[in-house]
Amino acid sequence: MKFILGAIKWLFLGLLGLVVVLAGWPWIAVLQDKLSEGSDVAYLERNGFSLDPLAEAPEFAFDDSFYDNRLFLFAEMHGYGAPQDFDFALLRHLNERAGVRYYLAELPPSAAFAFNHYLETGDDAQARQVFDDFAAQKAQWGNKEFFAKLEKIRALNMALPDDRKIWFIGVDYLTETDFAVTQGDLLAEQFAMAGEAGSSSRRLAVMALQQALLTQTIAANAQGASRYGVILANIETAMASDLLAGEKLYGMWGLFHGMETTVNGSRPLAMRLAELPAFQPGVVSLMALYAEGSLMMMPSAYLPEPARGPNGDDYVLLPANYDQTYLYYLRGIHPLKKATGDAPVGVFNLDGEGTPYAQGGKLVQAQGIITMMTETFDIEGSASEATDYAVLFQGSAPLTPWGGTAYDIAGALEPAQAD
Repeated sequence: MKFILGAIKWLFLGLLGLVVVLAGWPWIAVLQDKLSEGSDVAYLERNGFSLDPLAEAPEFAFDDSFYDNRLFLFAEMHGYGAPQDFDFALLRHLNERAGVRYYLAELPPSAAFAFNHYLETGDDAQARQVFDDFAAQKAQWGNKEFFAKLEKIRALNMALPDDRKIWFIGVDYLTETDFAVTQGDLLAEQFAMAGEAGSSSRRLAVMALQQALLTQTIAANAQGASRYGVILANIETAMASDLLAGEKLYGMWGLFHGMETTVNGSRPLAMRLAELPAFQPGVVSLMALYAEGSLMMMPSAYLPEPARGPNGDDYVLLPANYDQTYLYYLRGIHPLKKATGDAPVGVFNLDGEGTPYAQGGKLVQAQGIITMMTETFDIEGSASEATDYAVLFQGSAPLTPWGGTAYDIAGALEPAQAD
């Protein structure tokens, strides 16, 4: 009997010890980061700034050398609402400060055509069709915040002289070829009408380029070209055009595309473009990070069945910030929070003098339960090699689906339903 009781005792103590170890293990990285937190915060305060993208005039404080680049890429994890506001604020700033007039978009040429038609005429029927298409695919691009941003760009264009108006250049592959062909017919018709109506020569040149890109993309799709095969060929065609000669470009793309080092064994877009003569003197990337109760809109098909909600909703609103010790912890996230202070957004140059981000895993290595449940980004190299700037969002709301319903898994919001 004593033997059995002793065995039970040691089994209990062993299990208790295992629980303690498992509970304490995630805190090792947090404590390691704490050791350098003071110097990291000091660096970030010297090499960064905070702002509110929704302010009337957000105060971007980049070094002058930032504006020398040919391409500005803002890389974000799709599903969060706050990046849409930052995207517009940065686009407007770059238009004012660096003369950026073209949005190099993670969109097919047909969608860019529809958006440009709305920007010029105010007729949003074709643009809404694009969003309906996104919603039918359960794509995160299909959200109300994106459409609201499009409306803001139109309002901005209305206040700008013609030589500063902003137009989309769509270079992505097609997911709905039939719709693209229809858009191609509309584009040809609108092209003729625009010429008759006296549209500016630059607007006509934009339409001609989009028509060429759409024709090229439809042919590439028919031949089974890869997505990056289509994107790179379209970008090469666009950059060789007279329209973009000497022009700086900006775009918001998915996180993977904006990285400048290998991710999961693949070469992202920013890494590839930085090697091309057409993008000299350089490509600069800004990586979005999230903290403080941020939520994202995730298509439910990407989640295990129990997480999709009781009613089979199209999307799930997930707590998805990077400062959760047990769920998802990104090494080095806390100094960014301290340097950002009470502002909703902090922007930090990771490659300044004395940077602590030139080696080690800060801002590129993550741990937690989520990393064990789903595929995450395996970014090669240090943070300053992978991206030029970190953009911290504190408390981002999720996107609102353009169509369908969203299940709020954490009960943080009222159940979301699209119109």
